[in-house]
This record gives sequence, structure tokens and C-alpha cells, in this order.
Amino acid sequence: MLKRRRLPLIMLAAVTVLAFGAIFAAMANEGEKIQFRFVVPENQTLVYETVTKLTMNLGEALGIPMPGQTVEEREVYSLEFGETQADGTTPFVFRIRDIVIDGINLADVFGEDAPEFLLEFSGVMNARGGIEQISFGEYNELYDELGIDMNAMLRDLVVPYPDEPVAIGDSWYVEDTIPFDGIPEMGRFDVEVEATYTLVAVDAAANTATIKSDVKGFVEFEVRITPDEEPTLPGDMIMHIVIEIDGEGTSVIDLATGQLIASEAFLTQLMGMNISMPGMPGAEETVTMPIDMEVNVRLIDWR
Repeated sequence: MLKRRRLPLIMLAAVTVLAFGAIFAAMANEGEKIQFRFVVPENQTLVYETVTKLTMNLGEALGIPMPGQTVEEREVYSLEFGETQADGTTPFVFRIRDIVIDGINLADVFGEDAPEFLLEFSGVMNARGGIEQISFGEYNELYDELGIDMNAMLRDLVVPYPDEPVAIGDSWYVEDTIPFDGIPEMGRFDVEVEATYTLVAVDAAANTATIKSDVKGFVEFEVRITPDEEPTLPGDMIMHIVIEIDGEGTSVIDLATGQLIASEAFLTQLMGMNISMPGMPGAEETVTMPIDMEVNVRLIDWR
């Protein structure tokens, strides 16, 4: 098994780690193996559509029989690239142009106050596909106050490729740790993520390759709320939260251009929360809630 030590993470949320699939991963044949390399689309714009279905089972969390609730979200976003600079980096702007949640367009909700783009950030992409110098403009200060390192979270927009050529069935492993520090009630904690990527198919007739992704994530933290912050509390309340993520997906890549044609991912997030009040013996409750997510991405325009 081939190994690299760093895993890219797109949160928004993931938001995500598989949402961008294997964008810009061009390949060259080397005998029966394939050598991955990145091709940055200088002076080009790529437009993608993402459809996310999120199912939460509140009944299981509350211990009562009830069906899961599903929310469907559709996003259209673009990656607009500029001219490659002398240092080999290429500036880009990421823009979410449209968000529809269960048939409701957020632009209609905002009405005349709707922004031109619902989310926008800029940065530069290096020759290996990593992104740097991320800026959310006027919102940079907010992320800094929350202790969220957006460069760590969004430093790659691509599936990390192996340094060596790979054949069908070969896998490569990556991992990453993303720190969060800035919210006093939560303290400092890390998000641990690891993934295994496998080349599973090459379609010579269609000139495409398929990559399978297996992803796992883990985060654990505590939130302490005091009566000073919430006067209705008789004493401190502590929420111990553990989130485990397990998922898999596939990305289909056009070998001639290196662009993502389509991808799909299936993720399960299991959130466990223990609520206790040290000053009140017996005042303790544990809640577990599974969240299932299906994410489908496709390239809808390239110009």
C-alpha cells in the first residue's frame, strides 16, 4: 500500500471531503499502470452541481418510534481560475451560485437582499492541486475568532494522488488532523480524518477511470455552560460529545482532461452526547443520533 501523511478536508461541511471528488487529476498511462498528475485549468471556469440528501433519525435519539427526516439540498457552484503566476500558483475564486433546500430557493428567501453569491472565497492553487492563501474577505475575522483554520480545512480541492504509478486494485492511504481552538466553552479539540483511495476501474472505450474512497473521521470535545451564561441553570452543565464518521464513495474522471465527470458518496455520522450536571447527582442523560448523508456531484459546464 502506498502512503502519504496528509489528507485534504473540504467541510464545508463537508461538505465536503468527497464533494469535489478528483477534480483536475489528469492521468498518463505507464504500461499497465497509471501515473496521476494535476493539471490546473488556467483561465477556465468549471461549474458543478451537488445534490445532498441528509437523513436524521430524531426518533432513535429520543427513544420513540418515528421515521427518519430527510432534507435534500441542491447547490450549483463554480471554480473560476485566473492566469498561472511565475511561482507556479494559479489564483481562483470559489462561488456558490444557487442553493435550493427541499424546493425552496434561498435567493427567494432573501428577496431583494439576496447576495449575488451565497458563499465566496478566494485562494491560489499550486501545481500539486493544493490550495493556499484562502480568504473569505470581510468574514476572515469571524473564522479567526472561532479558531477555525480554513487553510487547514480547505487546503486541497482534490483527492490526493499517489507519487508512484498505480494499477487497478492499488490503494493509497492519507490522514489529516484539523485543529479547532477559539470557542471558550468548547476548548481546543482536533478532527481526525483518514482515508484510503483505490483505483478500481479504467474504461478504455470511454477514456475514464474510477477511484473508490473509504473515509473515517473522529472528533471528541466537551461544552461547559455555567449559570452566568444561562441563568436558568442551577449549576454547571457539561455536554460530552463524540462524533464518528464512516463513509465511502466513487469518482469518475475523464482521462483526456483530468476533470471530474461525476462522483457519489455515502456517509454515516454517529453523534453521541452525554449531558451531566456535576452539582446535581443523577441529572445525567445520554443521547445517540445517526445522520446519513448521500452526496452526488456532476460537472455541468466547463468554459
